[in-house]
This record gives sequence, C-alpha cells and structure tokens, in this order.
Amino acid sequence: MQEITVYDIDDNALVDLVQWDSNVKIFVKEDGIDAAYNVHFFNCKSTDAMVMESAYSNGILSTVIPNDLLMDSHPITGYIYVEKNDEHKSVYCFRLVVRKRPKPSNYIYVDQKEYITFDKILQEAQKYANESKDYSEKAKEAETNASTYADTASQKATDASSSAVAAKASETASKESEINAAASMDATKISENNAAKSAEDANASKAAAKESQDEAAKSAIEAKESETASKKSENNAAKSAEDANASKAAAKESQDEAAKSAIEAKESQDSAKNSEDNAAVSEKNAYDKADEASVSANTATTKATEASDSATLAKYHSEQSKNSSDLSKTYLEKVEQAGNEAVDKIQNALDISAPNFIVDLSTGHLMYSGERFAFLVNKAGHLEWGLIV
Repeated sequence: MQEITVYDIDDNALVDLVQWDSNVKIFVKEDGIDAAYNVHFFNCKSTDAMVMESAYSNGILSTVIPNDLLMDSHPITGYIYVEKNDEHKSVYCFRLVVRKRPKPSNYIYVDQKEYITFDKILQEAQKYANESKDYSEKAKEAETNASTYADTASQKATDASSSAVAAKASETASKESEINAAASMDATKISENNAAKSAEDANASKAAAKESQDEAAKSAIEAKESETASKKSENNAAKSAEDANASKAAAKESQDEAAKSAIEAKESQDSAKNSEDNAAVSEKNAYDKADEASVSANTATTKATEASDSATLAKYHSEQSKNSSDLSKTYLEKVEQAGNEAVDKIQNALDISAPNFIVDLSTGHLMYSGERFAFLVNKAGHLEWGLIV
C-alpha cells in the first residue's frame, strides 16, 4: 500500500486538522487514480470505517472528511478503495492529525454521511426492474425487426434470382432475334439479286422482241417490194410469188417469235416485280427482327439491372437483420445486468445483520456497536435511523 499526501482547497499539502472543524474537503492527485473511488475514514475509536463517495475531474479526486471524526481529537486515517479489473482493494493511504481544542459554543452538528434507507433500496431496485423491463421490450422489438429484415432479405434474394432468370431468357431471345434478322437480311439480299437478274432477263427479252419485230417489218417490206416487182415482171412472177409466200411465212414466223418474246418479256417483268415485292417484304421482316432483337436486348439489360438491385437490397436487409439481432443480444445483456444490480442492492441490505444494543445503566443511554447504523433525533423529537454506505 502506498502512503500519499492529500491537499486542501487552496492546493496546500494537508497534514493536520483542528477538532470541531466541519465539511473539510480533501483533494488527491495520483496517476493511479482515474475515477471517483470511495474513500474509507476511521480513527482509533472506530469499529467500522465510514465510506464516503468522491468526485473525479481533470485527474483529481475530491471528497469530504466525515464530521463525526472531527468531533474527536484522534488522528484520522483514510484509505482509497480502488475497484478495477474485478479487483477491490485499498491501494493508497493517508493520515491526518487532529489538534485538540474546546468545543465552540456555536457549533452545529452537520451529518453529511450518505444514508441508504430501505425505501431508497426499494426505489433503486424498482428503477433497475423498470430498466430491465424496458431493455426486455427493446430486445423483443429488435428480435422482431431482425426476423422481419431476414424475411425481407430472403424475398429480395428470391426476386433477384427471378430477375436473373428473366434477364437470361431475354438475352437468349435477343440472340435468336439477331440470328433471325441476319437470316432475313440474307434472304433480302438473295431476293434483290434475283430481282436484278429477272430485270436483266426482261430487258434482254425486250431487246430480242424488238429485234424480231424489226426483222418482221423488214421482211414485210421485202415481201411488199417482191409483190410489186412480180406485177411488173411477169417472167419472174411465179418465182417472186413463191419468194413472197416464203417471205410472208418468214414474216409470220418472225411475228410469232416477236409475240412469244413479248410474252416472255412480260413474264420476266412480272417475275422481276414479284422479286422486288419479295425483296421489300424480306427487308421489312429483317428490320422488324432487328427491332425485336433491340427490344429483347433492352429487356435483358433491364432485367439484369433489376436482378442487381434486388441482390443489393437482399444484402442490405441481411445486414439490417444481423444488426437487429446483435442489438437484441445487447439489450438482453443489459436486462441481465440490470436484474443483477437490483438483486445486489437488495442483497447488500439484507446481508447487514441486526445491531447490538446495550443499555448503559450508569447513564441510561442506549448504546450499539459492530454495525453500520446511524441514529438521529429529528426536530419533532423522533429517533431516525439509516444504513451508512
């Protein structure tokens, strides 16, 4: 145990006091003191130490010397009772000399010891019980919140999974639409090529028909000329007539070929027109498929975003569930602590045994010893008592 020096209110080292002083404050400045620890006072006549509460501020502990001890001229010893790391022991000690002097005629006794009555004990026990109830309700609320958050997290996780599946399906549909669009574009290209070839064939047929018509016209002119020449030349009439007939037959054949070529040209034109129409339809289908592919791609992106958002919400609610669960455990620990403190308060009061009373027959005074009780006659003449802490 370390013996230390204490100081008065003027920061002077305090060594001695004077009998009948009252409400004397002392100050302790030690590195090992870091809280408001209780201080135990006694003198050579004490059967129990008087325990005084203290205050602690800016590294200095302060308390008041019990006035009861200053009513005698015996030296006063003080112990600073340190409670730290589950240890409870007296670490520091100091001694103060009390110089004897007569009692002043105007001395007024002031009892500044802290008394704890059974009513106060019951009030404190009720306070701890109320705190225990409050913490219990908060623990239940936190537990309910944890369950709610857990259910929400589970639902969000399910939503995330569903959105992911939908996103995958949209992605597959998008790829299929892209393949169909590419196929339609290929079909459009083929139709365009066929239409171009049919147009070329039609133009060739037109040219052949025109050429046949020209030849037919030429043959007709030649036939006309031959017919005229046959009239003028009787000698060559028979031959010219035969030539004319042959020319007419050739002209008729040329006319038939021209008509056939015209029909083929018309059919080629119709085929070209159909090819153009098919090409336009294929092109429109290709654009429609491309639009479908774009819509499917956008849907896939949206579903993927929804899946990500749902997964984020699931994680958030899962963390909230864990926080609420931890908070519930904290409140349950506080419930247990508050209950233990209430029980300790009552137990401390019940552990104090009954005082030992003795009647001094020479004076008629009622004396007691061995216990921590204090008695006081109030203004009404009633005897009051309390427990000293």
